[in-house]
Amino acid sequence: MKGVNSLLPLIAIILVLIMIGSMVMDRNEAPTQPTLSTKTAQLTFIPQGFLRGEGEGLEGKVPEFDARFAKLSPVEVFKVPKAKTFSAPLGAANGAFSYNAQKFWTDNPHRGGRHTGDDLNGIGGQNSDFDDPVYAVADGYVIYAGIPSPGWGKVILIAHRIEREGQDEIIQSMYAHLNRSQVAVGTLVKRGQPIGTVGNASGSYLAHLHFEMRKGIHLYIGPGYLAKPRNHISPEEFLEQYLSDEMVFAQTGFDDDQENAPWQQLEIINPEHLLNLER
Repeated sequence: MKGVNSLLPLIAIILVLIMIGSMVMDRNEAPTQPTLSTKTAQLTFIPQGFLRGEGEGLEGKVPEFDARFAKLSPVEVFKVPKAKTFSAPLGAANGAFSYNAQKFWTDNPHRGGRHTGDDLNGIGGQNSDFDDPVYAVADGYVIYAGIPSPGWGKVILIAHRIEREGQDEIIQSMYAHLNRSQVAVGTLVKRGQPIGTVGNASGSYLAHLHFEMRKGIHLYIGPGYLAKPRNHISPEEFLEQYLSDEMVFAQTGFDDDQENAPWQQLEIINPEHLLNLER
């Protein structure tokens, strides 16, 4: 017993040294880098995969993560501010000199589906609106800022909280083909705040803003043309319900004649950028 008691101080000293060593090692570790876009955020929230039991060479392998299942965490949803008023994405000054070149859900056989947003183009045509400012349509929380594919170019997704029939609902606004992106993921933005500029997806098209409105908390960018609308909604119809008096959404000045449809003017400059129709 005396032998055990005599060892206790030595054991205590060893434990203290181990604790001090652990603290020093923790201090020397590199700080965690912030998430720059949901492309890296998706890797953080990959769910546990199910082991495959069938198929040659697949036994014991975890299925590849499907980005379509990426969504905001409960903490991120909590951070989304309430938006009571919306504005046009090109603002009052530039919005007055733009038109809706390809409306939401236009059937575009050249691209193999229906358009998931509105293409807002300067009335001067060509690249006359290149690098014009793009504004946040409402108070919101930036949930994506990156380049999902060459055909999309720079893309920003902002989440907004609205109240509909007494219930909170998350709505997303999407701004694509940007020349410049001026906001970071995880930041709050105000309605009318400049977030980027009109671009052409690094020369893929003539300059215009591809603008979408979506429902829900999923982060999947997806293609620009679909057979079914999924969580996409008409930007024009949605914004008309919430537009402030000074911000008028760009209306189309054309009819629905497909032969003379304005989206024909949105020439595809570099077709090789259109990977899997993701524009």
